[in-house]
Amino acid sequence: MGTIIDYKVNILQYADKHGLHFEGLMHEIFPLTLNLLFKKGSPIKMINHKENYLIFIHSGQVYGTCHDGNYISSKKLITGKEIFLQGIISKEPLPYQCADQLWVAADRTEITGIDLELILKKLSQKEGAAEKLIDHIRTIELERHNNYLKVHNNKSIIDKLTFLYQTDPNKITSTKKYLAEYLNVTSQGLSKAMATWDKTYLV
Repeated sequence: MGTIIDYKVNILQYADKHGLHFEGLMHEIFPLTLNLLFKKGSPIKMINHKENYLIFIHSGQVYGTCHDGNYISSKKLITGKEIFLQGIISKEPLPYQCADQLWVAADRTEITGIDLELILKKLSQKEGAAEKLIDHIRTIELERHNNYLKVHNNKSIIDKLTFLYQTDPNKITSTKKYLAEYLNVTSQGLSKAMATWDKTYLV
């Protein structure tokens, strides 16, 4: 696992990149976090899975499904140095039904997680910081859902892979089992398509 300094640097770099305001608050926020390592295939679960946790991925990748009853309304495949929310932002509903989200480590994955309510409380010390974080989470949730829909506007696996390569190439290197699930194809079909795609596009 990484060191505490590694984790702080990763988080602060992400915050700086997206204009989030952690300046002077890291020493208050970080002691409230959990730093965990998950084996490939393990469910991503914090102490209380009913709470909304903001999670930063230091390394590895996670696969998520958004459920509305027995129906999966959206899928997400997220690689390292990104964030995701384990829970629901109920005050501003997303434009798709999501009663629950399930997350699994798609590879050996290191994360830092914090109760969303706690970090918003700390960020409220800086004017507009908490609101900006909520807006950022909502924005990336919408982007991920819209990209998922755009992927599936492509009929063939080759076209889906090409779209991913153009928009989020890190997904191409994801664990094939979870990439296949994200694309709604079989692992065998994905392997065959990737062999053809490799010879055509990675030249």
